[in-house]
Amino acid sequence: MVIGALITAEFAEEQGRQLYAVPGNITSPASFGSNQIISEGVMPLLVIEELIRGLGIIPENSSEIREILGEDEKNIFDQIRKHSELTSDELCRLTMLPPQKINGIITVLEMKGLVVSSMGRVFVNRM
Repeated sequence: MVIGALITAEFAEEQGRQLYAVPGNITSPASFGSNQIISEGVMPLLVIEELIRGLGIIPENSSEIREILGEDEKNIFDQIRKHSELTSDELCRLTMLPPQKINGIITVLEMKGLVVSSMGRVFVNRM
C-alpha cells in the first residue's frame, strides 16, 4: 500500500492535480503511505465536503437537499438541527431507531454534506 500511495502522489504531482489522503492510524502499517504523503504536504481529507469543494462543486442549500431525503434521514437531520448536537445514543432514544441504522444514516448525511461528526457527537454542517 505504501508504494501505491506514493506512486499516486507522484502521478498527481506530475499532472498538477490536487491530491488528498485520508489519514490513518499511526500504528497501522497499512496507513504508512497516506500518513507519509500527508507529512510531505498532501492535503489530509477529514470530511467529504473538502473533496467536493476541492473539485469545484458547490454544495446545494441544505433545505434543498432535505427535500430529497428519506423519512428516517429527515427525522435524524431534524433532530440534530433541533438540538444543535447529539450523540448516536441520543439519536437512538429520540428516533427509536436501532444504532446500526442511525450510524448508517449519519454516514449518508455526512456524505451529502449535511452533518459532521466529531468527538462522538453529530452536528449540522454549517455550509
